[in-house]
Amino acid sequence: MTSEQQRYEALGRAIGRRFLRGLYACVGTSLVIAFVFGVATGFFRDEFPPEWPRWLVFAVLFLPSLVAVTTIPAFIQWLFMRGRDLAAFEAFNVFALLEAADYRAATGRRPPALAKVGQARRWLSRGEGYGTRHRIRALIWVGELNAAAESLPGFPSSEPIDRFHQALLRQEVEYAATGQMDLSDARTELNGVPPSPEREWAATALAFTSARLVYDSGGDWLQPLADARAAMTSLPKGASYRDRLLAGLPLGIAPLILIGAVIWLVQFA
Repeated sequence: MTSEQQRYEALGRAIGRRFLRGLYACVGTSLVIAFVFGVATGFFRDEFPPEWPRWLVFAVLFLPSLVAVTTIPAFIQWLFMRGRDLAAFEAFNVFALLEAADYRAATGRRPPALAKVGQARRWLSRGEGYGTRHRIRALIWVGELNAAAESLPGFPSSEPIDRFHQALLRQEVEYAATGQMDLSDARTELNGVPPSPEREWAATALAFTSARLVYDSGGDWLQPLADARAAMTSLPKGASYRDRLLAGLPLGIAPLILIGAVIWLVQFA
């Protein structure tokens, strides 16, 4: 991987490391609760009145664990995601959702998850994602800077929001090539967008790009994202911490359900 590629992906990796801590803590806590439920069942199963039906004994043991697994891991994750971390997390979610919406609007499909440069190269070679910001950023990431720059004039430019994204991507190409960028044109175009939630949400793309230079200099890269979140009056569906927590709840409950099913079959059925 070239130094340009490493520079371009550095902030994304830093965000992943920081925000995944809370997720790992949440899942880990869920596994501990599921294990405790299994152990407790073995200890306390025979402590209930013998006239109680087996389903009631199981329910008395299972339901407190279910309540615990839907509340305690969420609290543990919140401890990792407070203050500016939470604000930056939600701002980044907005940015990711907008990029996904742009891709779906152009292709009718969800954008691919590209975790490695090799994956991005293979995806690009298949000729997918033309006319999307996702493809341009993938080209920048793999070092195809000329191809990325040559694609930009073909993007829509009749509206200020379109020119904003075009100016932003142009500077991302510059950043990948030189480590420098001038976001003044992008800010001017964004200021020309009428006040609206869409303008507030688009500002997260500018914040993310601004944070690249802050990260490079060793500065507080969370602040641009946190500032963008503070300026929002609303969030798109799926961007809030609560929405993401609810979406991930089945992942936390799954180990408890699995262990509960095994215990029921072995000890109660």
